[in-house]
Amino acid sequence: MTNFERKIAIIGIGLATITAALFYVQLNEMTKQTQIFASQTESAVASATQGERDTRTQLRIAQQQATAAQDSVKAIQRQMRQDQRAWIKPTPGSVDFDIGKELTAPFTWANIGKTPGIEVYGEVALDYLDKSESPQFFREGTHVREHPRTGIPAGSFFPTETATIPLIYVRPHPITSKAEKVIMTEKMNKDFWNGDSYVAIHGFIRYKDVFGGRHYVTFCKIGTPVTLPQMFPFKGTISCMAHNRTD
Repeated sequence: MTNFERKIAIIGIGLATITAALFYVQLNEMTKQTQIFASQTESAVASATQGERDTRTQLRIAQQQATAAQDSVKAIQRQMRQDQRAWIKPTPGSVDFDIGKELTAPFTWANIGKTPGIEVYGEVALDYLDKSESPQFFREGTHVREHPRTGIPAGSFFPTETATIPLIYVRPHPITSKAEKVIMTEKMNKDFWNGDSYVAIHGFIRYKDVFGGRHYVTFCKIGTPVTLPQMFPFKGTISCMAHNRTD
């Protein structure tokens, strides 16, 4: 090998070494940049994931708050309707026990609410019962002959409005089943005042309020001269008390 060729070889080796060194430096720099970019990407992904979690949490809280607000509005509406609705109150009166006359009693109903009652209708009966008997309660739609009673066709009933009708004790004829009035006898009068019999006024009233709610009232009142402790031997005392319901 000549001196010239030797110089060329040395120069080539030097250039190769310098090129390799530059490549190594560039490779290290690219590796660092790649690691930085990867780290930034991981941080961005983690941040986005946490942001999504935070957003979901905020949406859930907002939904809970909206639901609570809706429930609060509904509760206020229910309270307002409860306060402003119609309330139909039945009030059975005292029975007249006059020997030789019909057994009668007044029945009053009133709207003690703040708005009209709509489609008000009811039925009420006056019964004379032995102390071993219970009132035969009825509902709308049962045949009148099975239990004679008086209808209450009030229609619309305005606040503070009151109405009264006379009740007459009638019972089905044993053969014809036709309702017939009963005249008070001395025995019936004596049994009543001795506590061997009693009277019961019972029935129902249904109506709607102006908010569209439907309401149903059942009632029962025992008429007797005896005191409350002496009423419990009456078979119908407990069932009559339990029949007083309203919504």
